[in-house]
Amino acid sequence: MLVLGASNDALFSPAEIRATARAYGTEAVIVDGMGHDMMLERDWQVPAAAIVEWIEGDL
Repeated sequence: MLVLGASNDALFSPAEIRATARAYGTEAVIVDGMGHDMMLERDWQVPAAAIVEWIEGDL
């Protein structure tokens, strides 16, 4: 399972994202400098690349 979060998320803190990841036995990926709606931000390619890497098994 991929647990992806953003460092500037106003709804879920990085600590909450990491706790969710731990609950699922994995490590969270926190994208620096982004808010909750990562796919709507200027650098949306960064979290999208993390998803692709996870799908391909590189993350």
